[in-house]
Amino acid sequence: MKETYITYKSIKDLLKDLSSKENTEVFAPVIKDGSPYITKINGETEIALDYFITVNSIKEALFPRYEPILKYTVSKDEVKLIDPEVDKKIIIFGGHPCDAASMPLMDKLFSWDYNDKFFLKRRENSLIITIACEEFDKYCFCTTVGNSPRGERGSDILFERVSNEAFRVKSISESGKKFIEENKSFFVQEVNIDKNFPKITDKDIKVKFDKNKVKKWIEENFEDPLWREMTENCWSCAACTFVCPTCHCFDITDNASMWKGIRTKNWDACTLPVFTLHASGHNPRELYFQRYRQRIAHKYSYYVDLFSDVSCTGCGRCSRVCGAGINISEVLSTISSANSSLETAKKD
Repeated sequence: MKETYITYKSIKDLLKDLSSKENTEVFAPVIKDGSPYITKINGETEIALDYFITVNSIKEALFPRYEPILKYTVSKDEVKLIDPEVDKKIIIFGGHPCDAASMPLMDKLFSWDYNDKFFLKRRENSLIITIACEEFDKYCFCTTVGNSPRGERGSDILFERVSNEAFRVKSISESGKKFIEENKSFFVQEVNIDKNFPKITDKDIKVKFDKNKVKKWIEENFEDPLWREMTENCWSCAACTFVCPTCHCFDITDNASMWKGIRTKNWDACTLPVFTLHASGHNPRELYFQRYRQRIAHKYSYYVDLFSDVSCTGCGRCSRVCGAGINISEVLSTISSANSSLETAKKD
């Protein structure tokens, strides 16, 4: 069976064609202020194909920062409710395997105790085209949490660069196969392949900690002073949660006048001081380390209890944007080592 490829030019032509369709939204990497961001594009947008990793994750295409979930108008005769439209087809191009791997994790969360029709409908209508990783840095730890720089989890189509001009195309899901068939004029069976083109494998990205030991230590050391020591520089700015592909906290707000109103779902973050602030003024997570502890515990303990998986893909974005210099993999390595020391002490 012949392999399928696509050139740089054809990618741009394909995305331009897709974004011109009336009922389709296309998200792709774009350079803004010198950095790559996944954003909604139109036919005139210049997309980026050469970048390490986007600053934000692909979750914004399916879980927007600000989202109307109900509108209404009031007249003398009736109250009219208006449901926002979420029926458009969504094409998400240019994330890496650590982005796509977040989608099954978000699927579980948003269909757990309540079906979030807004997220789930967008997800149903989405197609995810991922680019395999070609480089990594000190913040990457995808292999530690069971992912891979060439992983297929959550993707419909995987692109693997074979030269500075083309990608090998691998269809993963039935939706991916259908998409390639429907747009076959943009794909080819032969390109010039650079056999010396650099590739990275799982072995290149070292395992940094034992996630099972992390969970065990969290469960047994909720009040340990190590929490405060590891996170004493935290600004509680929530930058880590906003770039994370799996963080999903949100708030609901109502804005209304006498004759019309709108209810919106807006991103929130457990690392913000007001997240758990009660109307009484009491805050059960008043201090910075308590909020950071919640974030780590949710990803590596609470979520695991619910879904038998960690809510982290190892992308390292939170560490890259942290103004205080907190590296999550170092925090987790410290926890993992602390658990190992405790186990050794118990044996002795």
